[in-house]
Amino acid sequence: MTMIHLRTIAWLIPLVSVPCYAPAFTITSPGYYKLGDDITFSPGGADSIIAIQASNVTLDLGGRIIEQGNATAGVDGIALSAGLSNVIIRNGTIRNVTNRGIFVDSNGASSSQIVISDIVFDTCQSRGISFEDAAAATLPMTAS
Repeated sequence: MTMIHLRTIAWLIPLVSVPCYAPAFTITSPGYYKLGDDITFSPGGADSIIAIQASNVTLDLGGRIIEQGNATAGVDGIALSAGLSNVIIRNGTIRNVTNRGIFVDSNGASSSQIVISDIVFDTCQSRGISFEDAAAATLPMTAS
């Protein structure tokens, strides 16, 4: 597996022109991705902070925090495109988003083998997780 360290996300955002309605980071290739720093993103319109558009992706938040830095309505923490499979999101916190913490889209194409593990959802205004037509989604539960 290739590890791509996403540490640069936090400092790249102020240096590039980010269109309204564009995620802070988009994953378009299979692989292992791990955050190196917390992400605070202030979008200009409704979108997601991280968009996953490829199957066979592991996104390890590395104990880091993904959060929205403004009050723009309709912002998801992490959004998965329709029809993806074998996606793992784990080990971190998603907070202060004005829509959903994690959104798995269907748009007519069912997603499968989606695993969400060890994620803390804090102040996600719509809901923590939203699945639309996902098959074999796994949410490991631990009693405390």
